[in-house]
Amino acid sequence: MSLWSSRFVSLILRNFHCRRCGHQLLGQFRLYSSDGIVKRIAKSQPVQRLEKCMNVSAVTQTSLSTVARMQKGQNRSLSRYEHLEFDDVEEAAEKALACPAVRRFIVNPDLAKTVVNCLDPNLADSNAVIFECNPGPGTLTKALLNAGAQRVVALEGENNFLPELQSLENHLNGRLEVVHCDFFRLDPITTGVIRPPAMCTTKLFHDLGISEISWNDDVPVKAVGIFGQTHERNMLWKLVYALYERISIYRYGRIELVMFMSEKEYLVCVSASLLWMHFEIKLFYY
Repeated sequence: MSLWSSRFVSLILRNFHCRRCGHQLLGQFRLYSSDGIVKRIAKSQPVQRLEKCMNVSAVTQTSLSTVARMQKGQNRSLSRYEHLEFDDVEEAAEKALACPAVRRFIVNPDLAKTVVNCLDPNLADSNAVIFECNPGPGTLTKALLNAGAQRVVALEGENNFLPELQSLENHLNGRLEVVHCDFFRLDPITTGVIRPPAMCTTKLFHDLGISEISWNDDVPVKAVGIFGQTHERNMLWKLVYALYERISIYRYGRIELVMFMSEKEYLVCVSASLLWMHFEIKLFYY
């Protein structure tokens, strides 16, 4: 299977039952295979190989990028109707390769738009807060904002990506908030002091002004991201357990997760070994 194919696989886990009252929960959990996701490759390999593999079509935008505006001395805020220009794919790939951690990134604007459409085709009409987990070079961040997302929270765990994201944040009238936090390191099991990028869910949601709501209400937060290349299964089961127990992020309502994962772990998730679980797995192909 080609690394750059555009197939996505969505899993929706339903029919959870509350251990306390026995009522059926309305939880929704989506997973996407990472076919088409840019992997961080070894720095010794030429960046041009990424561009050749992606075969990216030209993307036309009608306005100057934020960086261009700053260079011209126009530091005014951008309205939600002004589109942000995407970085050149090669430039975005270079930023991705500069990451010291082994992670996966989206640098193809067309793929980013597809992900946004899978997240919510009517994003501009949604009141849900969008959590982007480890945005890196910010290609998906700009796609979310261009699609009309009213509030995007970029949870970035690597310091080297923060300055550019924060520069973008300063020109968007509160539509983008950048937090030094790794979503996959929320609520660590420790007795010591928790320092960023690790963070407690209570602190994150309190600082963002997000309160607990009933699970019968609309989805308050949609999180989109890519599982790291290590401990994918552990991260997945941690989130499933939190959903089952209504702890961590699920204390605050029906949080919807849209996550990319490796094909290897995806095949494990849909194997017969999971049939004992008390929920239904449905597949949707895009």
